[in-house]
Amino acid sequence: MNAVQRLVDQKVWEGCLMGFRYRRSAKLAPGIRLNITGRGISSVSIGKQGLHLNIGKKGTRQTISLPGSGLSYSNRSSTTPALATGLAVGGLLALLIHASRGSVPAQIALAMIGFCGLAFLISVSNAPPQSTTGDASTIKATTGISSENALSLEQRRKLDEIFHINGASR
Repeated sequence: MNAVQRLVDQKVWEGCLMGFRYRRSAKLAPGIRLNITGRGISSVSIGKQGLHLNIGKKGTRQTISLPGSGLSYSNRSSTTPALATGLAVGGLLALLIHASRGSVPAQIALAMIGFCGLAFLISVSNAPPQSTTGDASTIKATTGISSENALSLEQRRKLDEIFHINGASR
């Protein structure tokens, strides 16, 4: 067994590599950047120097700065992961910017997105309305309660009033 194999087997290199980081940024369109780290796509930044919005895996952050001074203020508005939303918004903005500058592929992509959105809206509006009330067999099938055992809306309201007046909780 050679010396390199022994070092790999002893996992000596794990501690040495922990301090290294990889970060790249790709410009999608003016004011829209895709940030890439060693673990993949980390965020989308929207805005110019001095004011930008960063939407990524760790949430949403707004940053305002005085360019050239080194002074900035950053505020995390959400800790909910929003990378998918950021990619969608960044991609649509990039398409809009490229399409407005005369890019035919971007214009075609926007037209296709528009047609798909329109088809979705038409299919949703043509869907049969879902009934909020059902016949006795539907109620029994979905809730397991027969219609003679089910409370009417008025009876439920009276019970709610009684429980709230007496301070009891359900």
